[in-house]
Amino acid sequence: MFLNWIMLAGIAGAGVPLLLHLLARARYESRDWGAMLFLAGNLPRQQQSAKLRQTLLLLFRMLLVALLAIALARPIAGAKVGVRGQVAAAIVLDGSATMEYEQNGISRLELARSMAARILAQLGRGDQAALVVSGGADGGQPAMTDDLQAVATDLAQVRAGGDSPPLAQALHRAKGLLDQSAAAGRELYILTDRVAQKWSETLPTDAAAPAAKPAWSAYHPVWIAVGTEQMDTAAIQSVKLLNPPAIAGQPMEIEVSLRNDAPQAQGPLTLTISQDQHALSTSHVSLVPRGTAIARASVTLNQPGAALLPVTLDAAAVAQENQANLAVDVLSPLRVRLISGDERMDGFGKESAFFHLALCPRQMNGLEGGDMANLTIVPVEKFNPFDLGDTQVLVLANVPKLSAAQSRAGELFVLGGGGLLVAPGNLTQAKALNAQLERQGAGMLPAALQEPTPPDISKATSVLGIELNHPLFAFASGLSDPLPVATIGRYFPLTGLHADARVLATLGSGTPLLVEGTWGKGRVLLLSTPLDADWNALPLSGFYLPFVQSMVRYLAVPSEESRNPIIGQPLLLIVHGPLDQNRATITLPDGRQRGIASLGGPNLWQLHWSNTSEPGVYRFNYRQNGNEQSIPFAVQRRPTPTARAMLTDEEMTKIAEQLGLKLLSRQPADLAGVVGKTRGGNELWEWGLLSVIALGLAELLLAQKWGSGV
Repeated sequence: MFLNWIMLAGIAGAGVPLLLHLLARARYESRDWGAMLFLAGNLPRQQQSAKLRQTLLLLFRMLLVALLAIALARPIAGAKVGVRGQVAAAIVLDGSATMEYEQNGISRLELARSMAARILAQLGRGDQAALVVSGGADGGQPAMTDDLQAVATDLAQVRAGGDSPPLAQALHRAKGLLDQSAAAGRELYILTDRVAQKWSETLPTDAAAPAAKPAWSAYHPVWIAVGTEQMDTAAIQSVKLLNPPAIAGQPMEIEVSLRNDAPQAQGPLTLTISQDQHALSTSHVSLVPRGTAIARASVTLNQPGAALLPVTLDAAAVAQENQANLAVDVLSPLRVRLISGDERMDGFGKESAFFHLALCPRQMNGLEGGDMANLTIVPVEKFNPFDLGDTQVLVLANVPKLSAAQSRAGELFVLGGGGLLVAPGNLTQAKALNAQLERQGAGMLPAALQEPTPPDISKATSVLGIELNHPLFAFASGLSDPLPVATIGRYFPLTGLHADARVLATLGSGTPLLVEGTWGKGRVLLLSTPLDADWNALPLSGFYLPFVQSMVRYLAVPSEESRNPIIGQPLLLIVHGPLDQNRATITLPDGRQRGIASLGGPNLWQLHWSNTSEPGVYRFNYRQNGNEQSIPFAVQRRPTPTARAMLTDEEMTKIAEQLGLKLLSRQPADLAGVVGKTRGGNELWEWGLLSVIALGLAELLLAQKWGSGV
């Protein structure tokens, strides 16, 4: 059986030496010469010996040509009858961002692409191939096909730019394609760099446990590792808004997480935050060897609306990892309504005074604009339950109790997405408020109020701990001593926490100071002590102002993370009001536009996009009231908590042994002896070429020995 049977036509070339021999004989004519009579009588014997040598050399030369043609036809031994020995090859190509890294002017993706092209070149007519891109910008839907040229075209279009997930998913897809093929031989090729993280899901979690061979190891997998273990690059891991939401005219803190994969320190590197190609903030950072760092910057946006803030780092080893984007909704000043139970006194004797000063210092001093919120203060007896239409945050400060209509209005307000802060005080009737808002675990209050501690402050305490990893306390995460130095003289012990409740701050007595809960689409914060200075010294500490502002920000709107999802998460945009022609499009990171379905109507629409396989900026485009709208979403990469680990030669060898891989890292040219090994038989072309060489040497030696006349 032959894989390249058309080359068997070359056997006809074996007649060329015979033809040349006959033509040479035709040029000479034999004549008897008189002097020949005096030669020795053994002449006939010599002539017969010379003819035998000529014939033997002629046969050598004819056999040499025939063997060469047979070797080029790629003979197979041991193949099943009726099977031509086709091969199905699944090529898993790493298209993640690290493949963009260049050494000696050549990227790892280019090296991997050239190796994949070699694999395709060694496949023949009838063979099949499929290209599965792992972590690429657009892996598409791979399929097994015998159109090798189409696979080569797809290969040329692969570009680095995706996330760096484990290879497990791509290998599973490749196995599925191989399982569907009816080819006699099925082979798997894995082309990736040495980033250890990519193999994480294929290795055992217990280092002491032996690795079970994966299902795809049955397809003779070959691991072609491109690039060296050196990767001297810095990267932006993530970018986030520390104190959402962004408010027009107010400073907002942006945190950028950085990583250094190099074994040496890097810096100072320039970190720039921009908007519309105008730098809002420029700072310089230095990175320790193989370490991470956090950089923070304060920027101010003056115009409400959707904004996109590109963040860049001037380290160009992997360009796509040195840039990130942050999408924010810049809001007008927040609309806060405080329902007070005690506004009878003047100045700081009012229940709302300290809260008002912390939240709206300019407004409290009779100045317009410049505050993060517009605060409306309403005595509880004048609280109109139907007057919450424009409110974003509702505050109940030292409220004795609510009427049935007021409590119902508050619940509906939070159900619809509003934020509620409850801070009881000396006038609060704990049992009544529990009955209206907590309802033994069935209400929106996340915990039940017990009777307050004694007025003699015999149970005085202080703040023991706060949840620094919670967004509400992001303002204190960088402080050496984030806890406030303030005495809490009296407070309401909180018990019976609801299932979804979360304690955000704790007192030294062990009871919660601040508890978070959810109710429908909204959030609820329950503070166990008043907002004024009657029972505690918090308003007199430097902790109070950022604490109050952060609580109001946190309650105002859902987290900004919805506009900055991790790669793979869907995008959802809610549009209020009519949508012109009920149509919308989305612009992908590479500039392509796609139409999307608009669900809802007439005055509330949902725009949805699920394929976020590539990090970058996605924009929902629609027309509303005659105006074009473009709302950005910034899809983030999965952050790596530590410096990216690169595999050494020894580690790669160990992984190859554990997973049953054939490793080609130092001599990728060995592919010539690997591709097509599973055709259902053993290829003999190498032996054929060796026979041709041996026969040629034998012919040369015999010709020299017997003389040039033969």
